[in-house]
Amino acid sequence: MAFERLAVLEFAYAEQSLVAAVIDVPNGHAYFSGATGPPRIMKVKLSDFSHVGSITLTVAAQPAPAAVIDQPAGMMYFGSDELTSHVIKVRISDFTQVDALHLEAGDNYLMSAVIDQANGFAYFGTRTNAAMCIKVNLSTFLRAAKIDFTYNFPYAYSAIIDTLNGRAYFCTSTSPGKIFKVKLSDFTFEGTLTLNTGDNDIRCCVIDPTHGFAYFGTRQTPARIAKVRLSDFTQVGMIELETGENNAISACIDITNQYAYFGVETAPAIIVAVNLSSFTRAAAVTLESGENYARSAVFDTANGFAYFGLGTAPGKVVKMGTAAAAHVSNMMLMGVD
Repeated sequence: MAFERLAVLEFAYAEQSLVAAVIDVPNGHAYFSGATGPPRIMKVKLSDFSHVGSITLTVAAQPAPAAVIDQPAGMMYFGSDELTSHVIKVRISDFTQVDALHLEAGDNYLMSAVIDQANGFAYFGTRTNAAMCIKVNLSTFLRAAKIDFTYNFPYAYSAIIDTLNGRAYFCTSTSPGKIFKVKLSDFTFEGTLTLNTGDNDIRCCVIDPTHGFAYFGTRQTPARIAKVRLSDFTQVGMIELETGENNAISACIDITNQYAYFGVETAPAIIVAVNLSSFTRAAAVTLESGENYARSAVFDTANGFAYFGLGTAPGKVVKMGTAAAAHVSNMMLMGVD
């Protein structure tokens, strides 16, 4: 497996600690949200791995760690981590803020987000003692509804969506970790899965709806990866990473080649590859000195590269070669499109 660190891109000092990321694969750009207030968004051109622009989002006073992209509609949405949060709308074509939705009192500290592009809704999880899921109608850009979770379900740090089956999943920082299932058609709570004892504090997750599984990374020493079968909402496996591979806080997935990549909160950061077909730890790459805390991640499905946003000042993005990138390169060498 060709899995290696290829390059690093460093931003300005004010553009630091990259807490969220989205990717526009057709147009070849990724966007990273920094942990500053007001939020600052950095645009990266993937073809030459260069920083091509930044904008500061107005209205919100705190960072925007909840981010989704509606590439077909040409919009991105960033949710702010503040008391009475905002959802800020950014047009992709000219990289400008075009609107901001001020949520209702009590809609506090947005931390995670997923999008249902086909039906025109985004869902935001909150970093509150009793986590919430807030539904936003993207066509009207209005708050549509809210589900209040219970006090044994705090801090929805990460989320995934299964649009094929109309479900979203929000994850907690509890011990053991819990996953909250939401039915999207009528926006109702459908159940909770508690992970096995010792699988604590879920901070990142990826989904493979084609094969019917989701994978959850934990913030513990060493980190663990839990495998959940979606059809009956049960945990069917767990991998404990190796010594020093602590606190998995970011992840991205290559469904086609059946690999997931998890970034850990260490200095320097470590990127761990998991073979999903065998559900085994396949490899790990330790980044270079000063490349710390892999806090956000996206995967370029067209070219097979993974990008990890680091929690550094200034912010940095690391480009990783993967099994998919090696496959694309080999096809080009053989003259296959």
